[in-house]
Amino acid sequence: MKITKEKQKLWQLLGDLPEKSKISVTTLFEREMETYIVEELLLSINSREDVPAYFVKPKNKTKKRPTVLFNHSHGGLYDMGKKELLKSSPYLYEEAFAKTLTDLGYNVLCLDMWGFGERAGKAQTEIFKEMLWNGEFLWGMMIYDSIRGIDYLFEREDVDSTRIATMGMSMGGLMAWWVAALDERISVCIDITAQVEARTLVKQRRLDSHGFYSYVPGLLKHFETAEIQSFIAPRPHLSLVGEHDLLTPYDGLSIIDEELKKIYEEMGIAHHWKMSCYPCGHIETAGMRAEACDFLKTYL
Repeated sequence: MKITKEKQKLWQLLGDLPEKSKISVTTLFEREMETYIVEELLLSINSREDVPAYFVKPKNKTKKRPTVLFNHSHGGLYDMGKKELLKSSPYLYEEAFAKTLTDLGYNVLCLDMWGFGERAGKAQTEIFKEMLWNGEFLWGMMIYDSIRGIDYLFEREDVDSTRIATMGMSMGGLMAWWVAALDERISVCIDITAQVEARTLVKQRRLDSHGFYSYVPGLLKHFETAEIQSFIAPRPHLSLVGEHDLLTPYDGLSIIDEELKKIYEEMGIAHHWKMSCYPCGHIETAGMRAEACDFLKTYL
């Protein structure tokens, strides 16, 4: 994986991260659903604690398939975590992403993030404070787990490692564009209601609309929001946003859109970047789901 000087600086801002070690996997259960198969896994990827995960796949016997790293949302639903893949949270489109994506012929991996699902033994506030004392930042540790999840995908024989996408809504969408920016193995990025332009958020005094999990010390001394996402170029990137979403101020959306339009146009691939605005708040609509599927079918 190519690491530029700028990306190296972004990694450094994420705090002390674990040394990479050999991944070990325990398959706990395998369940056959109506249209797909669910593997329940424990992944040893961060030297701190095992990470529960779902890997879902279509029932057909294709040797290698394109695969999506699905990042679950926050919403204060700490008991959900990876279960969001199998059953939509209230603000997501009704059909579960597991069915949507496997119907398209994709495998899907979803990890429980720190403090969610089966990792919800400690409150997120406690995890954040303990990590901070140890020179670690929660967002950095979450990104680390996600990227190690990609390492795991590269070890599976049923994954086409040349075709890996990442997507999610809200916190999951934020994770999608951060991971895609840092890891060139991601071929396609889709974020849903996750375009938070940092300086606009400060200017409009909406910082308390967001949890503290994603705040990275010193970030704005070095990077603007659009600058981080520029690292995804020239790879295809779709951003689905709500015009009335108070968590992603509208004025900030145009800043990101204009900057990324310019970058992709200069590369001669303007069609690889698209921000689509819907007349909704902090939800995923049927239109958003359909557009995300079309984008995946086109580029993955």
